[in-house]
Amino acid sequence: MFDNVLAESHNASLMSIVSDEDFQWQLIRDIASNGNNEDDITQYAFRHRLWWEDEKVSTWTSWFQPLVDFCAHIAGGSLVGIPKVWMNMNMNYGLQNGNLSHCDGFMHLETETLKRYTGIYYLNDSDGDTLFYADDGQTVVGSVSPKANRAIVFPSRLLHSRQLPTKNNRRLVLNINVLVDIS
Repeated sequence: MFDNVLAESHNASLMSIVSDEDFQWQLIRDIASNGNNEDDITQYAFRHRLWWEDEKVSTWTSWFQPLVDFCAHIAGGSLVGIPKVWMNMNMNYGLQNGNLSHCDGFMHLETETLKRYTGIYYLNDSDGDTLFYADDGQTVVGSVSPKANRAIVFPSRLLHSRQLPTKNNRRLVLNINVLVDIS
C-alpha cells in the first residue's frame, strides 16, 4: 500500500476531471459477474475507459499516465503492455454487495517473464474496501480502505473484490492492468 502517490495538486486535478460533466461515464449493470446479475443493483457501476488492449481510448488518458507508470515500476519490470485501464465509480445504494471475488482477465498474456499486475488508485476518501481472498474465493485474508491518493499493486491472479460505499456517496477508483517484463 502506497500513500501520497501523486502531488496533492495532481490528485485534485484528477478529481476535477472525473467530476466534470464532460467526463463521460458509461453505466455498467453487471460489473463483476459477467452477465449473471443484471438485476442486482449492487452490481451497477459507472465506468470510463482510458486504455483498452494497449490503445488510448479517452481524451483524458495522459492525465492518468503517471499512475500506469507507477504501477509498472512497483511491479518491478519494464512496461510492455496496457491491457486495460479505466475509472470506476461505485455509488452508495444503501446496500452492501455480496462476495464477488475475481481475478483480472487477460491472463493468457502471461509467460515466465511477462507478468500481469493490477493497480488500484483511490481518488477519494470513502468506505467500500478492496477485499483480498484465499484461493477458495470465500475467505477474506486482507483489505484496503479507500483513501485519496492511495495505491495498491498486486499480481492480477490474486482474488479480490470491491465493497460498495454505504457511508459515502461514491467510491472513485482507477483500475490499472499492466503487462511487465520481469526478466
